[in-house]
Amino acid sequence: MLTIKNGVIPYSPEVSLWIQCSQIYSCLHLWLQGQSYNQGNLLCSAWQCSIEYPFQLSQDDIEECMQICNHRLQYFRINRAQHQSQHLQNCLAMARNANDHSCLKQIKEIIACKQQRSQFARLHGATGGPQGRIISSVQLNHGGIPIEVSTESKVTAAIISEVHNKRYTLASDTPICQVTLSQDFGLMSLSLAAEEVLTGSYHQPDMDQATTDIFSTVTCIQAQITGPAISTTILPLDWKEYWKHTKEETSLSESGLHFGHYKASTHSHYLNYFHVAKASIALTVGALFTHWQRGVTVIVEKELGVNLV
Repeated sequence: MLTIKNGVIPYSPEVSLWIQCSQIYSCLHLWLQGQSYNQGNLLCSAWQCSIEYPFQLSQDDIEECMQICNHRLQYFRINRAQHQSQHLQNCLAMARNANDHSCLKQIKEIIACKQQRSQFARLHGATGGPQGRIISSVQLNHGGIPIEVSTESKVTAAIISEVHNKRYTLASDTPICQVTLSQDFGLMSLSLAAEEVLTGSYHQPDMDQATTDIFSTVTCIQAQITGPAISTTILPLDWKEYWKHTKEETSLSESGLHFGHYKASTHSHYLNYFHVAKASIALTVGALFTHWQRGVTVIVEKELGVNLV
């Protein structure tokens, strides 16, 4: 069978078959209206598509078949990515079974190209089209009734209440963050109490049962570890390899350094050592840099015109 392609629908054997069927029924429709066609070629094409006795079809039968073909092609237009991916995976499996390294390489290049094109399409979809406006007001849900606030102080208070307090401060209500345990362990657990938990000798009379169970589990896990402790030393080579191969994401810092700066610094011997030294000092000492202690909250409309938090 000939390979029939369409400029809108990516190629697959199923798509090729339905396109050819649609073309044959269109030719039969025109033939019934008196247009001249080579009946031998038309009959051969119809048989290749399993269309039996094409010249015995009535006008209504042909129109119904054309409608079915259009519905199927519309389905392939909507689900084109899924069927194209499945077709490429089938071709990849066939090339691998045939041990055809040249064909295998070409198919992998096509798949990689499609993935990259899909990634750029998603970026274009996120940055193109209707854009969300600047958030100057937010809506709060009080008993199912949306209440909108628009002043800067009220918007800031609403974001802190509905976003920060509900998502990022839940751990502060746990027993281990209360006064006694918090003083013993601190935020980094680099204290004598932490060592006692590992050995099973830490005891606190007013400790709740859930925290006691957690500490017992930590003690059991520590008893099963026979190898050396994980080193906190960051090696320049490890740092370089990590940033060279990690995928870039959207990130920002008060220092002005973003994701791309760290990836670019892997090409400089001095910058690479500088970043390693900075991170190692903060990790070893347990002291955070000032700009690490603050974050930026960005409120973006996921749906244009909807500012409910």
